[in-house]
Amino acid sequence: MVGTAHCVKSFLALTLLLVAPLLAQEIPQYRLGDMVIEDITTPVPLKVVDPDATEALKQQEMMRVPAIFRFHPGTADDVDNNLRAAFDLARSNFLAKVEANFGRSKLQDAGLASPRFRQLLTSFQKTNMAFPVRMELAELWARGDSGSVILTPVAARVREVMERHIRVEPTPVNARLGNRLRLVTLTNREQDLTLETVKESGVVMPRTNVMTLMRARNELQALFPPEERALGKFAASLLQPNCTLDIDLTQQSRALQADPRQVADTYEAGQIIASAGQMVDAKILAALEQLQEKTAMDRLQQQMAETQARSAQVRQRNQWLGAGLALVTVLLLGLAAWAWTRRKRTRFLLPAKLVSDAQAAVISCPACDQSILLTGDVESWQRRAESAQAAIRAGLLTQLGRLLRERLVSGLVSQRKELLDAQQVAAAELAELERRLDDLRTPLKERLLAYEKRIAELEEALEARAEENRELIKAKIRLTRQQLEAERARNQMVLN
Repeated sequence: MVGTAHCVKSFLALTLLLVAPLLAQEIPQYRLGDMVIEDITTPVPLKVVDPDATEALKQQEMMRVPAIFRFHPGTADDVDNNLRAAFDLARSNFLAKVEANFGRSKLQDAGLASPRFRQLLTSFQKTNMAFPVRMELAELWARGDSGSVILTPVAARVREVMERHIRVEPTPVNARLGNRLRLVTLTNREQDLTLETVKESGVVMPRTNVMTLMRARNELQALFPPEERALGKFAASLLQPNCTLDIDLTQQSRALQADPRQVADTYEAGQIIASAGQMVDAKILAALEQLQEKTAMDRLQQQMAETQARSAQVRQRNQWLGAGLALVTVLLLGLAAWAWTRRKRTRFLLPAKLVSDAQAAVISCPACDQSILLTGDVESWQRRAESAQAAIRAGLLTQLGRLLRERLVSGLVSQRKELLDAQQVAAAELAELERRLDDLRTPLKERLLAYEKRIAELEEALEARAEENRELIKAKIRLTRQQLEAERARNQMVLN
């Protein structure tokens, strides 16, 4: 059994070694951007993924998935507090300047109407350009009033705008916005979000309902009358976006929706993949790579079937050879037994005729027309003739047996030498075949190793990244594992 298996392996190696160069020569080797020399026709059906069309479809599908925004209502309170703090700081600095110039911080009508007060306000405006102070507000502060009559309507306008949804612009390139957005209201800025939470509590709305920060500032300034334009500009500068784009969750949500999408072209057997003069693009290159793999594997499987048939013939020939050797052995044994039996029987083997009387005997040979006269005891001559015949018969059988043995042994030695030579050649060709098969399957191994390496990198990143990014990395790991398993299943199907 071991010898037969080794023989089958040797024949398989020899067959694959002869077929592999033919497969490599039949399909041209092109690179991206090369010019096709002659038409390339597929001998087998193909289903090839179009990389460019697939990427375009994925981008289109991503735009249908709403971008995820975190809405922080508390930002309005922050802006209101900043407005009041700036107002109070400007009032404190102004009163300090009044006290430095007039010796007191509270003035009467006479002091307010003096040119000195006007010069003080002009000087204050030059040194405190962050907050505009009109004469009306300056007089209120100088009279000891807090100025709430001016601050209150300004704060109301600011809060009115801040209660709307405001986002920054422009958005990152890797998170372009579609026609719809999904907003999740959060009371805590550090709150963790997952896709499940977004799906449960998120609200989808048109993109136009979430204004940009520039648009919010313009609308706020429009709420102020012309004489308060400077104050409106200052209030607009305090506005902050209350909607922030969650890039990681957006990419994760879009990847789950878009990654399974593919655009594949189907080629029937005999259909042209690329025409002469055509430029090799990503689509043609993918078709050629798949054609190389599929054609090579199909032909290798066919050759394996043929090799198995040949191995069956070899086994049958070995069986006949064994049966022949057994038959020769039986014949030799039978011949030896026959010779042993013949030695015990007395028979005249010479073509002679014996005529005798009591005193003499004549041995005549009719074929050669000669006669010999023997004198003496007739019985003695008969015993001598029988002894001579027995000696001749024994020598003939011995010579014949030795001749048959020599020829049989010589034939067996010759056949053994041929088998050893064939085995050595097959072993060398098998080693060469294994090397070529490794070269043929290297792209498949490289893709599998790339997937495994990517999974390892994502797992390392999962340990290093912050908690809010874990869901995205986990999703990427799942997708990469699915692609790895799909690649392994496809390769296993092709190899089988």
